[in-house]
Amino acid sequence: MPHDALGINIAGTYWFTDTLGVEANLDFAKGDVINMSSEDFSIKASSQLIGPSVAVKYLVLKSPVFVNVKAGAGYYFYNSTTKVTGTSEGTTVETTSKMKGNGFGMLVGAEMLHPVTTSLAIKANAGYKLFTNIKNLKDQDGNEITDTAISMNGLKLGFGVIYSF
Repeated sequence: MPHDALGINIAGTYWFTDTLGVEANLDFAKGDVINMSSEDFSIKASSQLIGPSVAVKYLVLKSPVFVNVKAGAGYYFYNSTTKVTGTSEGTTVETTSKMKGNGFGMLVGAEMLHPVTTSLAIKANAGYKLFTNIKNLKDQDGNEITDTAISMNGLKLGFGVIYSF
């Protein structure tokens, strides 16, 4: 089941030619997977994904706006926290569990840039994370969680500002 997340991406691009470049990224995304409560019970689970990635970019259109397509790969680190609170006969019990892991992922996407000045541009992008399988899972005590992998695939939309120097 898909869940919304909010993230930050910091990237830099080096252009080998007028149309071919390589982009280095640091991705961070965090979101609530579960957030529900009743009079006597509440549960909240959140997860975050952070990691470096590299993509090859190709410029397909220069006018009226710049359009790039890209494909790349990254290595991601995953953390999740689940907090359960229950109240029974006036007694409140709270339990928190954590899990972490890491894994390899791929990304395909496109971006559109609208120049504002010679060194400043507005950027909109869309991409899809695929094959992002988080393995090597461990619980909060460092015990390995076996026979489990988490798939973190999904649509990625972004908007930002680019400064070229």
